[in-house]
Amino acid sequence: MIYLIVDEAYAFDYLSILDVKVDEIRTSECSEAFLRCYQTMKDQMSDIESVMRSKEYSDLKEDNRMVFKLVDKAKRDEVKASDVDRGNYERCKKRKALQDRFFPVV
Repeated sequence: MIYLIVDEAYAFDYLSILDVKVDEIRTSECSEAFLRCYQTMKDQMSDIESVMRSKEYSDLKEDNRMVFKLVDKAKRDEVKASDVDRGNYERCKKRKALQDRFFPVV
């Protein structure tokens, strides 16, 4: 396992992707990956739950769900690459909103 130093918003973005995979793929591997990531983050920050209960995390998770579905459709040529790109851009805006609220850069 490799541990990387990333900013908080990136970490929550990754956690929300795993959260979406738990919902969409529903395998024990997805659940275990989510729980490992969650625990690693929880060990480093005591208020992880307040972020996860926030509108910003919920919005980020839903945009990750949308991108997940767009990528799946793109595999079957049902959407254009520009649709996936727009979805990813919206996800990035949600990640920035989470960063600004909980981890503002000083």
